[in-house]
Amino acid sequence: MEIELKEISDFLAGIPPFDRLPMALVQQLTKETTVRYIRRGHFLPPENVNQHRLYVVRKGVIELKSRKGKLLGKLSDGDICTIYCLDVDHTKFQVEVKEDTLVYSIACDSLYEVVSDYPTVADFIKKTASQRLSDAVNT
Repeated sequence: MEIELKEISDFLAGIPPFDRLPMALVQQLTKETTVRYIRRGHFLPPENVNQHRLYVVRKGVIELKSRKGKLLGKLSDGDICTIYCLDVDHTKFQVEVKEDTLVYSIACDSLYEVVSDYPTVADFIKKTASQRLSDAVNT
């Protein structure tokens, strides 16, 4: 089991915002990470998951859509889906798995607790991918 945890830690440590954290904190988050395989056509969060979680796409593609079907964002390998960690009305969108996908998920409460001393990481998580892209273009 240790080799799997190291593989997850190494992956997380290589992607934003986790690349801004000390390895000890990444390893702490890894211990709280759940690994899920989700088939194409299903939705996030998976059934029976009531806790707000951040999702990291390890392999695959997911799409964030409005309830009317408008594409709001598309995420793939190495991207993070922060929408369930945000204070938004989760009934106004859906996250559809477009390809069979392997995701890592971390409870938002645990994540915010671990990164509380790292405001740039917390700020990163508090934005959607499109907000982060807009910020990057405008700076």
